[in-house]
Amino acid sequence: MNTRAVFEFLRQWRVLIQAAFTIVLTAAYVWLLHGDAHSLEDFEHRVVDSRMLLRARRPQPQDVIILGVDESSFPKDPWTPAMLAQDPDLAFLKSDWPWSRQLWGKLADRLLNAGAKGVIFDIAFTKPGDGDLECGAVFARQAARLTIAGKIDFKRADIGNGATNYAQFMDPTDDLLPDSGPEIVGITNVERDYDGVLRRYYHSFNRQLLQQPELADDAKFMAQVKPERFSLPLLAAQKALGHTPAIDLWGTTVVNFYGEQRSLRVIPIENIFLNWRSSFAQGNFFKDKFVFVGATWETYFKDYFATPFGTMSGVEIQATTFANLLHGDWLRETPNWLAAALAIVFGLLALLTSLRIHSVLGKIGLLLGLGLLFLLVTQWLFTSYLLIVPVTGASLGLIGCGGFGTLYDFMLERYERRRMLGVFETMVSPGVANLVLSNRGDFEKRLGGERKQVVVLFSDIRSFTTWSEKVGPDALVTQLNEYFYGMVEVIQQEGGTVQKYIGDALMAAWGDVREQPMKECAIQAVRAAMRMMDELKKLNAEWVGKPKREHLAFGIGINLDEAVVGRIGHPRRQEFTVMGDAVNLAARLESATKQYHQTILVGEHIYEHAKEFYDFRLADKMQVKGKTFGVPVYAPLGLKGSTPPAGLAEYNDAIAKYYARDFTGATELFQAADTKMGGGDYLCENYVFRCEHYLAEPPPADWDGTYVLKEK
Repeated sequence: MNTRAVFEFLRQWRVLIQAAFTIVLTAAYVWLLHGDAHSLEDFEHRVVDSRMLLRARRPQPQDVIILGVDESSFPKDPWTPAMLAQDPDLAFLKSDWPWSRQLWGKLADRLLNAGAKGVIFDIAFTKPGDGDLECGAVFARQAARLTIAGKIDFKRADIGNGATNYAQFMDPTDDLLPDSGPEIVGITNVERDYDGVLRRYYHSFNRQLLQQPELADDAKFMAQVKPERFSLPLLAAQKALGHTPAIDLWGTTVVNFYGEQRSLRVIPIENIFLNWRSSFAQGNFFKDKFVFVGATWETYFKDYFATPFGTMSGVEIQATTFANLLHGDWLRETPNWLAAALAIVFGLLALLTSLRIHSVLGKIGLLLGLGLLFLLVTQWLFTSYLLIVPVTGASLGLIGCGGFGTLYDFMLERYERRRMLGVFETMVSPGVANLVLSNRGDFEKRLGGERKQVVVLFSDIRSFTTWSEKVGPDALVTQLNEYFYGMVEVIQQEGGTVQKYIGDALMAAWGDVREQPMKECAIQAVRAAMRMMDELKKLNAEWVGKPKREHLAFGIGINLDEAVVGRIGHPRRQEFTVMGDAVNLAARLESATKQYHQTILVGEHIYEHAKEFYDFRLADKMQVKGKTFGVPVYAPLGLKGSTPPAGLAEYNDAIAKYYARDFTGATELFQAADTKMGGGDYLCENYVFRCEHYLAEPPPADWDGTYVLKEK
């Protein structure tokens, strides 16, 4: 199957193929949603992280405070008598860990008696320690407003019944637990996502579920099973609110961080004893506040975790989660069906965009606009309503389906454009063909007619009539095609547009179908004419000895002026061409090459634009038929070099004397220039003839050197 057949098949079944791709991609995404798609989860997590970083920093909650056991809490030198006199309990802060648990009991009593609504300890009390009985008595008395940390110990072991996880609740030592009353132990275990970042918090725990996680998929079992333990933040929130926050007990809450580490207020624990009266107003500062107590010295206690905002101490994560539950501002995740629905909706939108929008840039622009609008709306929902709207489905729909459709149509369009360009270039110039195929609107505008500056080149074969009578039609057409092939290749390589063939004549233009500086157009046209001369020399050399081939010569005229660019002709046969003085003078210049015995003649504007790069000499001040004034006409000599061509300086001086009516001085200089040019230069000889004529019959007083052409 050739390339054309493949693309025809793709074009014929375009709608079906793109629709099928959309269906398959969307179905694959929905299937992944119900599987173990860690890559999708990781992408969503990173999007949520970015949303947190993009929004403004959340205001610090005023009712949640952390008392941190920090590096400064361990005295390098013993507390001074003056310090201990302020508060004897300061003596419990030793330079080594653990401290006597009497401290925690005294601290809880002090804070709760001062009006704190709750005290939460994120400190493990799993092993017996000094002061347990004294501390336990306080914990029992303050159980209604106190929560302490417990843990779950996991081990891998076959314990029967298909279970391979051995889970044991690690409660604080019995001396710290009240015999009756409200539960005070909350679990502090946390679970990170697959990338090692902590974003969510699990709140309910059951030993059987921990041992057999697969039971979570059993709806009947889950309807009957009850939590055996709650997390530390949830248990504290239940006590603070008097009820359980409206969360899925077997689910999680996504932590709504306030910012980077220490976004919550952290007070070094020693300050409580050093400044109880001065800084904390005998404890009034803690009235109606919830106080978390835990380790904030990360390098010593190693109790820190990676979060979207960087590393954060465990106690601050516990306090942040508690604040979310207390104020009801944790982040809400949307169900999986919404992700699937978004994938379907945006897949269909992308498909419709691809099928209905013809411009590739239009498709990309609309898809980018839809994507940006979706991101803005989801960011607004995140910031204002704490909703985490999944983006993978919508992104897959827009990027996957939309990208496939756009690339698909781009390939078809590119193939079709190349095919049409190949066909079109056989009928019009590549410049016109490119304008039609790449910028239809601009082309339609120019079809109606547009007045603009253009450069026009005319070339014509010398003695064509005589030649055409000597050879047969087959030989004539064959050699003409070889000639035109070489000339047209040069013109197109120099950025020109071949406007038309007029028998043996050729007309080309620059600046007609695309906008470009006239200086650039003029230089390209002169360069093209010089290269056409070289090309014809090469062709003549190749034709030597070939049957039915003649030696050819031509003339070229180039002009820059205003012209009308547009479409002319009968509705059934029209041409995109240029018309006006620019064309007429170029044709007259080409015709004048025969009279001045030059191959190329250019108008004044061409000379002004190209004189920095090419050497020219003034051929004449010429008045063509139909005009009432003369125009300077120049003959190019070649690229400008380090030294001017031989005789050019004398020639230019002679021209100056000629127009100054110094015909004697001009004659001498024209003769000197002719000698340096090798003799037989027609322009020098012609000017010598004119000087002799004017010496014999001086011109009238209003003579300006203009020579009137008698022929077209």
